[in-house]
Amino acid sequence: MWLLRLVRRTGFLIAVCASLLVSTVSLGLWAALLTTQVATLTAGAAATAIANRKALTTAAATAKRKSAALVARHKRTMRTVAKRNRKRLATAIARTRAKMAVERKKAVAKAVVRTKAKGRLRRAVVAVPLLGLAAAAAFEHSDFKVWQADNPEGDLAAYGCDVATNSAIVIDDVLQELPESVRPSRNLVLAQLPTCEKPQAVALSE
Repeated sequence: MWLLRLVRRTGFLIAVCASLLVSTVSLGLWAALLTTQVATLTAGAAATAIANRKALTTAAATAKRKSAALVARHKRTMRTVAKRNRKRLATAIARTRAKMAVERKKAVAKAVVRTKAKGRLRRAVVAVPLLGLAAAAAFEHSDFKVWQADNPEGDLAAYGCDVATNSAIVIDDVLQELPESVRPSRNLVLAQLPTCEKPQAVALSE
């Protein structure tokens, strides 16, 4: 009987040992497989990280190039616009100056025409008998008022001296406009003007 029990116990122990051995081998194989999977996943993650880093570097370089291109294009556009605006401004200034010059010439020409017309009307009115004396006096009084506005301290004597000085300056031009048949001599006209000192007349005319 004891031999039978010994055989049973030995068989049971052998079975337990075999089961443990199989379990150990299975666990080893499972651990090796798990290690392989972990290594594979780690290598894949590393490769993915490297690929992502390269992609990010490439994207950053591309974005930097695009930004530099946009900045350069914007600068070129601004320079073109500024150059165009300078040309337009120069053209506008030139047109304005030309227009002002034409208007100034027209104004001067109109003033000259009015002055000549006024002079002709004065001569026509003065040529009328009796009425001419009153008109000449009225014209002279109006000119004196205008002169006195610019020279508040001046009097009739100073005005006469100023008129005589200025008349002596332009007498040659006035005489040249008259026909020779009715042109008086220069000395005869100067003799009709009031006499005064030249420095005083110039000071009053200024």
